[in-house]
Amino acid sequence: MSALDSLFLTRLQGDSSHWAMTLPIYASRFLADIEHLFGPRDHAFTLVGIEIDSMPGACPRLWYPDSGIAPDDPERRSRHVVIRLTSHALTDPVRARWQLAHECFHLVDPWNKQVDGRLANWLEEGLATWFQNSRVPEAAYHEGQYALAEGFVSPLMDTLAEAVKLIRQECGLRVSEITPGLLQDYCLGMNEETSQRLCQPFDG
Repeated sequence: MSALDSLFLTRLQGDSSHWAMTLPIYASRFLADIEHLFGPRDHAFTLVGIEIDSMPGACPRLWYPDSGIAPDDPERRSRHVVIRLTSHALTDPVRARWQLAHECFHLVDPWNKQVDGRLANWLEEGLATWFQNSRVPEAAYHEGQYALAEGFVSPLMDTLAEAVKLIRQECGLRVSEITPGLLQDYCLGMNEETSQRLCQPFDG
């Protein structure tokens, strides 16, 4: 079985069941884990699939397909989301799962940039990077600004996950809308300098 086959093909198991740890199954498990840690995701958005972006220099990301509905119609605009992985995922199942875990975190509070125009902040990217590296620890691809963002959140994860969950539930805010003051109020050990940095738009 090729690397690509292992990502998408089900097969007969020893107990006569028919399934495999395909990317959709990993996505299901990642999402369940994320919602347990950080609270329910925004169910106004629907994940409709996983695809590969074959363009040179592509990065893993959420993509919002054109539903044919004008974006200026707020009652009918598309809330469909696709997870895009890079072509590296076709030959490297570990990288595929690693990319998938990161993008699944962004499904907690998606933003259709064409409609809402909101960028992720350092907190969101730090948490997404922490999650992907903790769930796919055998991956060794990470570097740059994402590593820096993870470095801000990792020492605080004993309290930060619950803090983010409570802020989202009690204040009705998306991760990218959380303010420095709220982080300090809800997360013990969070200093002002770190809270200010985490709430800035991510520039990775």
